[in-house]
Amino acid sequence: MSLEVAHYVVTAYPPGGILCATKCNFLEESTQLLVIAKSQRLEFRSITNQETESSSHIVLSLPINGRITNLIPVKLPQLETSLLFFMTETFHYAVIGSAPGQTPYPVQTLASGHVHPSLLGQRAEGAPRVAYHPHAMAMHLYDGFLTLVPIHASSYQVVWDHATKKGEGRLFSSQQQLMGEPYHLRLEETHLLDLKFVENYYSHGSEKDSQQIALLHQDARGSQHVVVYTLRNRQLSLCWKKQRLDGASCKLLSLPPPTSAFASTTSEVKAEQKHQETGSIVVLGQRQITHLIPGKQSRVIALPQSLILTSCPLSDGRFLLGDEFGQLHVLTVTSQDMSLDTLGSSVLASALVYLHPNFIFCGSQLGDSQLLQLNVNSSSTNNIMDEESNSTPLSLLQEYTNLGPILDMDWVETTPQQHSVVTASGSSFSGSLRLVRNGIGMKEFASVGLPGIQQMFNLRANYQDWHDTYLVQSYVTETRILGVLTANNNEDTIMQDTEEEEEGATLEEVVLQGLDPTSSSLYVGNVEEGNLVLQITPRQVLLIDVVGGRGCVSTWVSETDIAVAAANEAGQIVMALRGGILMYLKIWPERQEIKLIGKTHLTSEVSCLNVNPFSNKSLSAETAMETDRHRDLAESSSIVTVGLWDDFTVRVLKLDAELNQILEIHLSNDEEGESEMGLSENILNTTPANRRNRNNMMARSLCLVTLDSATTSNINHNGTTTALNSVGVDMLFVGLGDGTLISFSVITGDDGLVSVQSKKEVSLGTQRIQLVPLETERGGTCVLATGDRPTVIYLAGSGGGGSTSGARHTYTPKLCYSNVNVSSSNPASEEDPNLEPQQLTERSIAVNVATPFVSPQLFEDSTSSSNQSNNSASKHYSLCVSDDAVLRLGVIDDIQKLHVTTCRLGMAPRRVVHYERLFCVGCIESGIASSSDDEANMGNCVRFLDDATLDDVERIDMEPHEMILSMAGVQLTTSSVDSSSSNSTTLPTTESFLVVGTAYVLPDEDEPTSGRILVFSSCVDPHHASLRQEVKLVTELQVRGGVYSICQFYDGLLLVTVNSKTRVCRLISEGSSHRIEFLGVGHHGHILSLMVKSRAQKQAPKAQLDTSQSNKMDDATPTKKKKKAIAVKEEEQLAIVGDLMRSISLVQYYPDHKALEEVARDFHSNWTTAVEMLTDSLYLGAENWNNLYILRRNAKATSEEIKCRLDTVGQFHLGESVNKFISGSLTMAQTSSASSSTSSSSAITRRGSPSKMSGKESSSLPSSTSSSSLRVRRPVVKIGSQTLFASVDGTLGSILGLDARTAAFFTTMERAMAKHVTPVGNLSHSEFRTFSAERRIHPAQGFVDGDLVESFLDMDRNTMRVIVQAMNRDGGWDIEQHDPNKKLEHEDESADLESSHAQQQQQLLTVEDVVAMVEEMTMLH
Repeated sequence: MSLEVAHYVVTAYPPGGILCATKCNFLEESTQLLVIAKSQRLEFRSITNQETESSSHIVLSLPINGRITNLIPVKLPQLETSLLFFMTETFHYAVIGSAPGQTPYPVQTLASGHVHPSLLGQRAEGAPRVAYHPHAMAMHLYDGFLTLVPIHASSYQVVWDHATKKGEGRLFSSQQQLMGEPYHLRLEETHLLDLKFVENYYSHGSEKDSQQIALLHQDARGSQHVVVYTLRNRQLSLCWKKQRLDGASCKLLSLPPPTSAFASTTSEVKAEQKHQETGSIVVLGQRQITHLIPGKQSRVIALPQSLILTSCPLSDGRFLLGDEFGQLHVLTVTSQDMSLDTLGSSVLASALVYLHPNFIFCGSQLGDSQLLQLNVNSSSTNNIMDEESNSTPLSLLQEYTNLGPILDMDWVETTPQQHSVVTASGSSFSGSLRLVRNGIGMKEFASVGLPGIQQMFNLRANYQDWHDTYLVQSYVTETRILGVLTANNNEDTIMQDTEEEEEGATLEEVVLQGLDPTSSSLYVGNVEEGNLVLQITPRQVLLIDVVGGRGCVSTWVSETDIAVAAANEAGQIVMALRGGILMYLKIWPERQEIKLIGKTHLTSEVSCLNVNPFSNKSLSAETAMETDRHRDLAESSSIVTVGLWDDFTVRVLKLDAELNQILEIHLSNDEEGESEMGLSENILNTTPANRRNRNNMMARSLCLVTLDSATTSNINHNGTTTALNSVGVDMLFVGLGDGTLISFSVITGDDGLVSVQSKKEVSLGTQRIQLVPLETERGGTCVLATGDRPTVIYLAGSGGGGSTSGARHTYTPKLCYSNVNVSSSNPASEEDPNLEPQQLTERSIAVNVATPFVSPQLFEDSTSSSNQSNNSASKHYSLCVSDDAVLRLGVIDDIQKLHVTTCRLGMAPRRVVHYERLFCVGCIESGIASSSDDEANMGNCVRFLDDATLDDVERIDMEPHEMILSMAGVQLTTSSVDSSSSNSTTLPTTESFLVVGTAYVLPDEDEPTSGRILVFSSCVDPHHASLRQEVKLVTELQVRGGVYSICQFYDGLLLVTVNSKTRVCRLISEGSSHRIEFLGVGHHGHILSLMVKSRAQKQAPKAQLDTSQSNKMDDATPTKKKKKAIAVKEEEQLAIVGDLMRSISLVQYYPDHKALEEVARDFHSNWTTAVEMLTDSLYLGAENWNNLYILRRNAKATSEEIKCRLDTVGQFHLGESVNKFISGSLTMAQTSSASSSTSSSSAITRRGSPSKMSGKESSSLPSSTSSSSLRVRRPVVKIGSQTLFASVDGTLGSILGLDARTAAFFTTMERAMAKHVTPVGNLSHSEFRTFSAERRIHPAQGFVDGDLVESFLDMDRNTMRVIVQAMNRDGGWDIEQHDPNKKLEHEDESADLESSHAQQQQQLLTVEDVVAMVEEMTMLH
């Protein structure tokens, strides 16, 4: 196997934990946005409030080079919009403002800085504490110091460059910086809990330069005090203080002085108002709330014992509070009184934001965030709660999925080809199981055995209807129709009014007058003009009046058989007759007849046609929800696409009487021209021998469609955001006979000329593909590709926009491909009742033909919102699919790459394992249980849930004080002793078991001194007809310590870590009972062995590349195969142990001696949180400073000193704490073809194709140079190990091993992007990714930042070009090794120069090459 020289780290599912949140008018003065910080991203959301639905939509998402800890809106008097201040955990800060004209991010950095730790002592505990004043930012970053950053708000000048109107362009200051240099003031109070500026009003100008700041601190005895200082001329002076507050005070609230204090201005009362001009402070404690008013007695109110976690201001002295139990309270503070009212329960909030009108955003790190609405009493604006009504004050509007904190995860086999991940997420009562799967699920509502369906079409009873009424099936010799019948109507009555109250319905066979049932149908569809139905058979074209009941109103009979036909709702018909004759017909609405428009002869027989028009409408996520439920007028198409048999091209013809060819697109790479220039007349002449040898390269299905993202998720897997105003992208999809899908973006010029660009080629299986466009009432459009692996193609965004006009031709489509899996809602109705329940619940099927079919009577979920209001449109895609024997009707999920299914547990999960069709979860009971000795004890239990229904099967409670530390599903080899034989022969058998490791956590012990290893087995209970599984305890083993980790080991053995020891265990059967015992000598010498991993476990799911491609990293030479076979024969039984402080150690088990010995270790001190064996010599680790590192074993070293050392070959700052690694990938084997995965510019040289060059440039090239010799040589993506990681913030990420060429390419690209892309806040990318742990600081090495690399797809075209030019100047992407002994022979010196010039051109990259490489990586995770 080739060496993995680097590893690609990328986000597969973005973090969901909310660190902080605020609100501000960032983009427009009139639009208030919700600003959310999620780990390393800023999200700006707009709240929409409608009668039928209220929700939030992402309008902007920004990557930040740092983990965000603070968000504060900043308002300047010179600007109508607000600025945003943010700080990271490394004490980098910045102020950003909206700048719509900026690229690649529409923001401008107005100020940035870094508080360096030099000479400031110890870092303060917890996140940075920041307080905002219009003239300064106060921060507590280091113990004993107060850091202040001046804000020059009044003197800051704002200038707009290249602005056509105010608010457009880039803003900057021509004189002074917005924020000055930070300075530090020493404090006597070392341990600050919170700080706030006191709101003051001054009547004397000399006092305006001073500010008062309140500090809540804790002394060495644990008592809390409040001290208020006056800040003037960079010095602090004591103003007043309050000592010994509530023992658990943690937060401060600042109140302005009462307005009555300024009612009088006479000199006699000014002295009395001296204290009243100063605002007051509210201290939030665990048992009481204290209102501190200078010069007056403090007010105190009691509250139920709870810790206030977060707060936000409402208005008029009211504050919203969230406590540790998820309760929301409203604190009302007046000059005379103080009260606390409870609103209700919500998620455990880490951030609260009150949004007008009456919305509350509850952001959480421990569960799903929520958007709530307050039910306000309209008669009184001062009361939030409606006291006269018994209605609940809070109502849930929307939930935002958060997988974090992920404590554990395991693989779940969804289908034989695809796996999902189950995670143990959340804490306390927010604990849950999350099933994360790749692909799109189709919920099956009905299925019936109908073999032999060739094609299917959907029909509406009326053109203006959104809902379908008829399903037309075409067979070899006949056409059948199924109609939607209501339950209370007779069999002959078809449902006509789809707007009436929805009832249950059935799909039964009907007869439509005028439709020819005796012939197969090539096309059946609605026609707008005259509200007619069009049917095309192999002999004739029929025009039918279904609504009027007149039957067939017009017929056009063909002279010869019709081979292929296509039409659209505008009445345009294109047919291909035998012999390559193409005919264009059109329906004339006045006479309701079919008229021949044009006719032409093609060189070959036609294999497929498509005449779908491109859409001219564009919908935003908000306007899509408000769309009226009527169908737009049918749009006409100006072109028709034609695929030919025995031809490797797709022809584009103009739809007119001449049917002239305007574009010829070559599908074979050997005949591709320059993509951006179009693929028409610039194709290079090649011989058939130069074509790719591929029998099924001909087009078998075509689809012209305008893709938009109106109903897709606003944010994709790696956090990049689509535009809110969804501009559609015109696309051409070509399905080949071998399961390959080729896509192009189509450019239509003002002169009517058509060209294509951005070619992408993806393998979706082995069967031929039929392309079916799907559309919803809200305007979302996607494409279903049938085959043995049906796939939905949708638009996840678009990059390369060179202008702000929104023109489609300026965009490069960012496509996503998601597999479709079928989930049955009624397993009893399946054709094979012997299938296992899991297979019935989620499985992959082959699809031959499909059609969209929208019917709220048949699919309840398809228009769930329409049950609430007739004006609410459907947002789901419903369809009918058929394979060789079965017709299925169902609804597919929301369009997004990863889908999450949630199972609420009501308790905190610690460990999760998928074992024998069960989810086994080790949980902590949400509450305190009392043991027999009356001591408090957290109840632990193991819950078993059915993996299909998520119902509880069984629960096993642990003993008092016993905590579950580890859990694993393993295959153990049981040695049973035959007692009847005198020689006691051993008969080994292998069975599957669940092993649980526990520890007894006693209050008087620092480390557990006892624990248990429990072995469970699962079997089907024969006494229950439902085949309910039964879990039983097989055996247990008492150990001296806590069992921190368990893993599968070689030869059916078990590897466990007990405190600082690592032991090997085996299971022995003695008759009907079992016992588990330690085997041989274990390994000692760790501080605390927290985790152990080996490669003996079952093969994990991986997204392998196509074996026909040269993408494998394994060598195939016979010599190396022989060596590999010998190595397997003498395989070392290795495992790695992650220690609490001593990083990773490598241990080896010797079966002959039954001994486990350490053979190598990492001598650095890493506080390990997760480990994984990538290969036998590469080991991955994560540590508590949010870093990743790679260790390599030197097994072939000659020195014993080097052999016993694990070298660090990779270091990378991830920015999130990783709890778990598992080997494998969520994706299926679906990647671009190695030989044709490039964009259509694979033939481009540095200056364009020869046919596009000027005469001078062309003459400089040798005449003998063929087109293939000038092709760009870009690396082929090769990956090795694949690892999935889970973080505390809820992130799922992938780590992919790269070979030397692939690593060199992406490392060069990363360098170019970090240098030429200005980051948000001017925060350095290289500094952010630097490995930093205590005093160890090392630049990142051996890793590639996949999130940065894949953001290339969202860049504008000019930025893309700059990055690619930087990569070409760098040259580090091409490390192909040339044979030093190979000498070039030239006839003369001029030929040598010409060859050298051609070779230089061959080594240059283009934008399309880089895009193709990045897109290949996006499909691998």
